[in-house]
Amino acid sequence: MTLEQFFAENREVAVAFSGGVDSAYLLYAAKRYAARVKAYYVSTAFQPEFELEDARRLADEVGADMQVLYVDVLMSGAVVENPPDRCYHCKNTLFRQILRAAENDGFPVLLDGTNASDDAGDRPGMRALRELSVRSPLRECGLTKWAVVACDQYTSQPEYWERVDKYVGDAPSTLRLILPESKLESDNVDQEIQKINHTMEQYLADGRLQELEDAMLLLERKLSNGKTRLGLLGKLDLEQYSYEKGSGTPIRATEGTVLSRIPPRMKVRRNAPIELPHIMVLIDDPQKEIIEPLATDKAKKEMSGVYMTSLMERGGRITAHLLSKKQAEKVEDQLAALGDPQRFAETYHAEGKPVLVYAMGDGNHSLATAKACWEELKPTLSPEEQLTHPARYALVELVNLYDDSLEFEAIHRVLFGVDPKKLMADFLAAYPGAHYGEGEGHQITYVLPGGEKGVVTVPNPTAQLEVGTLQTFLDKYLEENGGKIDYIHGEDVVESLVSQPDSIGFLLPSMTKDQLFPTVIFDGALPRKTFSMGEAHDKRFYMEARKIK
Repeated sequence: MTLEQFFAENREVAVAFSGGVDSAYLLYAAKRYAARVKAYYVSTAFQPEFELEDARRLADEVGADMQVLYVDVLMSGAVVENPPDRCYHCKNTLFRQILRAAENDGFPVLLDGTNASDDAGDRPGMRALRELSVRSPLRECGLTKWAVVACDQYTSQPEYWERVDKYVGDAPSTLRLILPESKLESDNVDQEIQKINHTMEQYLADGRLQELEDAMLLLERKLSNGKTRLGLLGKLDLEQYSYEKGSGTPIRATEGTVLSRIPPRMKVRRNAPIELPHIMVLIDDPQKEIIEPLATDKAKKEMSGVYMTSLMERGGRITAHLLSKKQAEKVEDQLAALGDPQRFAETYHAEGKPVLVYAMGDGNHSLATAKACWEELKPTLSPEEQLTHPARYALVELVNLYDDSLEFEAIHRVLFGVDPKKLMADFLAAYPGAHYGEGEGHQITYVLPGGEKGVVTVPNPTAQLEVGTLQTFLDKYLEENGGKIDYIHGEDVVESLVSQPDSIGFLLPSMTKDQLFPTVIFDGALPRKTFSMGEAHDKRFYMEARKIK
């Protein structure tokens, strides 16, 4: 059930309104979809005055009527006694007061902002809500179960996907619309893809997806570390993108693209009616003139709310706002200005170099797949059809490289099915003067089975970064000797995976932000999997979709 469907069945509702994120979104949704709504704020001696003022401001922004109820919870003897289930007695006292006021105003249903991430169990407060028949639409609609983290994360951790599958259960979810990378080579992959395509069609037919025409969204993502990441959700023209080595297109890969990874992904996208990308594209805006001004209270007053929900598996919380037409047009002009050749040449001292506007941050193989599918489809279309066909574009999130929350994290390597001693001997032999221990040059940390760590130094490296030195060797070694490589986020995960005698891990340092655009402009794409932005659970979640047929 969607929130729109919930309010179609419950047309007149009272909302227990605290002014917090969940109840604010609930009030917004009720105001948008219900026929009649009123907010009730309970003021007690334990709440500061600013919370009441915040609640009034939010209710006013939503356009909802709000009544303040002054309640002395200490009049309840059960609360004063402070028993282990005190939360039950407190909730019971407060919500009875709200129920009385709502019934007097003619509202048949009282709602609260409990969401699907809140553990119901037999918590005392939850028990009070059940006994009083208070409804929790955010929980009932399971918004947190809708969004799942990017499918190319946790490739070597099948237990993650098993846990998520169990959590989602039968609830509508983007989990049923994507194929985790770990399943790309499974025996029944074709049947899985058919099932996904069928579910896409079903969700479209059932109205699970709300369609927004020519939309651009501001995304506010509260990460697990408490920081907020801002992004703009929109579409980019695949004609302006290439993943080929040495490309000079305005949209460019920042790392090497593994061509063998594209065909399996094409099988997923080829017959899909919608795309669900987790693609993050970076813009170079150190002055923070494009995205950041949109996150002010003044700017958001021109926008419409689209969704607000917690995210599963430590994913934080995300809110989406629909930009006004005027705001979207301004953003488009600002992005176009980034591509001005004269400005580009002056900014990067790059006279004669092809203009780079958008650099891939995450999800390059997803964008490469979209490009490959478009190139496959394009010859079957007329020139006129090619100009407007939806498959020509890909849905992406634009993020400022200098967003305060954005932290470059190294992506480490773990190899399986190799002889660690032979590999290390060959590594030293591959580079003249390479030796164990620290020294001048590229220092690379290795992790042996059992947890033993050490450092190898490569003097006078030809590559700009340590990852280039290491990856050049590993590619050749694996080609000649066999084995499997995985790209890992987090040193602790590397150490946990290096447990078998035929495995070895490598830990790499991260690069700095100001190195990214100049390096791509002058040196071309970095070695694949050079960097990542944050922990795996902070990656883009599948929330939105776009029609491609």
